[in-house]
This record gives sequence, structure tokens and C-alpha cells, in this order.
Amino acid sequence: MWALVVPFLVGVLIGWKNTQTVALDRLLDSVILTTLFLLLLVMGAKLGSDPHVMAQLQEMGVQAITIAAFSVAGSVLAVRFLLRGWLRG
Repeated sequence: MWALVVPFLVGVLIGWKNTQTVALDRLLDSVILTTLFLLLLVMGAKLGSDPHVMAQLQEMGVQAITIAAFSVAGSVLAVRFLLRGWLRG
């Protein structure tokens, strides 16, 4: 647990004190992008090697598209509702 909390708190302190330089910012962007790429690669390999997941892929795809569509529609409706209230106010 501390292996996750300590780096997070150090990052918060660095950001709070605004001690980042341009070079450090570029380095961190590269590290974050590389780490994210590796995470997605490992997750894809893990899911692709699971026969149960591969057997259920079509059903999960339909569910994912449905959830995504309703999420987008709900977000658009919420924004329209909130903007109408603010524009009138």
C-alpha cells in the first residue's frame, strides 16, 4: 500500500510547490506515455490469453457499445440541461 501512497504524495508535493522544470515536465510526459503504453500492452496480452474472455468477446462488445452510447447520450443531455439553466439565470 505504501508503495502506491508515497510516490503519489511526493508527486502532489512537487506539483504543489511547482518545482517542475520544463525538462522534468518533458521527461515525466515521456515516462507516463511509455508506462501507459506498457500497461495497455500487458492488459491486452492478459485478456487475449484468457479463453473465457475470448469466448465472450462478441457479447462483451455489444455491452460495451451499449454502455458507451448511453454514457455519451446521458452526458450530452446533462450538459444541455445545465447550460439551459445557466443561460436563463
